[in-house]
Amino acid sequence: LQVDASSEPLTERVVTPWLERTPENTILDVRAHRLLTQHAAPADGVWPEVRDLLTPELRSRPSLYASDLPGRALDLALDRFLASVAPLREYGRLGALVFPFPSYFTPGPRALDYLEWLRGRSGDMPIAVELRHKDWVAGKQREATMEFLRDHQLGYVCVDVPSGFRSEE
Repeated sequence: LQVDASSEPLTERVVTPWLERTPENTILDVRAHRLLTQHAAPADGVWPEVRDLLTPELRSRPSLYASDLPGRALDLALDRFLASVAPLREYGRLGALVFPFPSYFTPGPRALDYLEWLRGRSGDMPIAVELRHKDWVAGKQREATMEFLRDHQLGYVCVDVPSGFRSEE
């Protein structure tokens, strides 16, 4: 079962009832917050502690991207997200943390650095990435992508889009 935490900051108070409302053998995959997947996130939809680290100019924006945040704020956003799913992990109910990246997240040094940061900051949490830009799996890049994911213990989520439609977002 996949649960979506992409829009609102996930808190332990939200996660704990999932344990109570689902059968004991249910494994939950959690979709990461938009800010952590390079999508625009409403500025008022980030954790208050993260917002407190932003400049007044950033706080006044209607939406934020991960690249807008100072490193300390982005680290804290990931830490808060990881802490929020701790109850699922504690009870053996966490499947994977799913990070669906937008189609403009393309292969290259910046993207690979971000994925390395994500893996390094997340410890041994189970992480899967959905890479929507076709170049991640086109031609020779496919093997490089799969090797990188294997080397960094990142699961791969295949984009499932009906034939003839583009994967956008």
